[in-house]
Amino acid sequence: MTRPQDRPSPGIIPGLLLPRRAWKALAREGVCSLAALGEISDRLPFLPGIGEKTARMIREEMERVMERHRSRRGP
Repeated sequence: MTRPQDRPSPGIIPGLLLPRRAWKALAREGVCSLAALGEISDRLPFLPGIGEKTARMIREEMERVMERHRSRRGP
């Protein structure tokens, strides 16, 4: 059974779905945009409250959102 804090939910960055604990960790770092998240993506596993598994999930979710934005722009 998935705990409520582990279920992906929307947060301050539009389109991104992350568990509450990930949103809280990002908020502590002052991350409030996709660009800011991209700037710290290499440090994600080292942030308090984010481990390797959550960092991987955040990066995959970032890629999903970025791909969606790229496909909207067209060729």
